[in-house]
Amino acid sequence: MMRAIKYMILLTTMVLGAANATTNMNCLEHLGGGMSDISCYNDLTKEVNNKNELIIKDIINTIPKKSNILLKIKKNIANNKSNVVDYCNIKKMAANNWELEGKDGMSEHKYMDVIYYECIYTQAKILTSNLQSILDEYKQSN
Repeated sequence: MMRAIKYMILLTTMVLGAANATTNMNCLEHLGGGMSDISCYNDLTKEVNNKNELIIKDIINTIPKKSNILLKIKKNIANNKSNVVDYCNIKKMAANNWELEGKDGMSEHKYMDVIYYECIYTQAKILTSNLQSILDEYKQSN
């Protein structure tokens, strides 16, 4: 009986762990300016980026293999990611009196980091919308 209970506890823990493996969108409803906000935005960004990668693959699959546009698209995507990081760092600096970090080498209460991760998440969602629009445009033309 004791062994069966241990197995049930182990199984329940594994199932609950798997269920929480993806970020709960409700975390956006409980933002408070702390490290959990950073975790929320970071985890949601990973999920959005995974979706973006799938859309990018779908777009690439629509392009003829002999086309020169494929390399251009890949460069544009890489440049976009770099520009987003730069933009979000500038936004973070603006909120921190134009310094990337506080005088102690840390952002004040990590508030500026929350601004950065929120920015990255927002930009990833914008990219999703733009990528989906490109894919939808192709599908409508065929």
